[in-house]
Amino acid sequence: MHAFRLGRIGGIELRVDPSWILIFLLLTWSLGAMFGSWHPQWGMSLSLALGGIAALSFFASVLLHEVAHCLVALAYGIPVRDITLHLFGGLASIERDPPSAKAEFWMAIAGPAVSFAIAFIASVAGTSLFMVSADGDATLKHLEVYRQFGPFTTLLLWLGTANLIVGLFNLLPGLPLDGGRVLRAGLWAITGNVRRATRWAALSGQLIGWVLVFAGILMVFGTQVPLLGRGFGPGLWTALIGWFLRGAAVQSFSSAVLQDLLEGVHARDLMRRNGPWVRADLPVVSLVNDAFLRREERSYPVFEGDRFVGVVSIEDVRDVPVAERDTMLVGQIMTARERVSAVAPDTPLYEALRAMRQAEGNEVPVIEGEQLVGVLHDADVGRWLELHAETRAGAARPRSATGTA
Repeated sequence: MHAFRLGRIGGIELRVDPSWILIFLLLTWSLGAMFGSWHPQWGMSLSLALGGIAALSFFASVLLHEVAHCLVALAYGIPVRDITLHLFGGLASIERDPPSAKAEFWMAIAGPAVSFAIAFIASVAGTSLFMVSADGDATLKHLEVYRQFGPFTTLLLWLGTANLIVGLFNLLPGLPLDGGRVLRAGLWAITGNVRRATRWAALSGQLIGWVLVFAGILMVFGTQVPLLGRGFGPGLWTALIGWFLRGAAVQSFSSAVLQDLLEGVHARDLMRRNGPWVRADLPVVSLVNDAFLRREERSYPVFEGDRFVGVVSIEDVRDVPVAERDTMLVGQIMTARERVSAVAPDTPLYEALRAMRQAEGNEVPVIEGEQLVGVLHDADVGRWLELHAETRAGAARPRSATGTA
């Protein structure tokens, strides 16, 4: 299932992956149970309602964390495609690497800075509210203090603590975490080599991921792990986060290797010139029978006369009921030129692959000025790597070009 659009903020599209719904429901239930244990007098309805509000507030904080990254990126002239909320938090699709170590540092640190700011504001507001409403009894035990909190105080203090944890966790020095990007910025500034810095920061991220996996396993089997606790649920979640981080760090390492392999190669070197295209006034049924069923391409450039006006893909056709394909035209279902992810002929091949991956396709149009000059295909890049990877770097060939970009 594809992520669905939530809206826009600062010109950045906000999207929600279906997996987010699962974590939202789990977090709502967990927080409702926790709030209920602190406040038995509230009842299940109030506890769950506050749990839902707290979960939404937390993900709003995560969103602001990612927006901070994106605003700094935009300030450095780096395009931002979107922000997606998913099972493990948020992900900003920033279309290019930072131009310098300084830019990398400020982009990385912006997110945790926002998390710490939210933590400070929420904690101060919650504490102030409690001090105003409390009866002043300093002899109360820890849980008894919790039970004096009203719903709003409980929400603010939990939100402050949660954002403090998010900020600290993200500063762990390993990719893909923000702390890993800070580490990469430092190594980049010292060595002058961004790809070498990426490798070291990615290796650090893999180590952190494995530590969390093993810590989670120990917690599952009842071992008390400092700062993390113990128990099946917390242990399983810790292990899953560690596994996710390990995988993302491996991908970052592979991306650095791939970038080395593709150095000096541009989109024009591998694009297909004079490839197949379709007319905007072509019936969809003809597109299916004469193009998609006869050729390997999963998308085609669309022209009105000599003018490139968009791209039509198999996914576009799938949305058209079979009964309507005789009367509906390609121009009615295509993705318009203005919304097509495209690259220029002199775009480095690594960046072109990133654009292809972000567009969730196997091809990307190559445009010079307003003219379509070719189409870059994932399969062609894969074949090029098979023929050149060993001779260029002596490295193992990636299985899929876009899978490691």
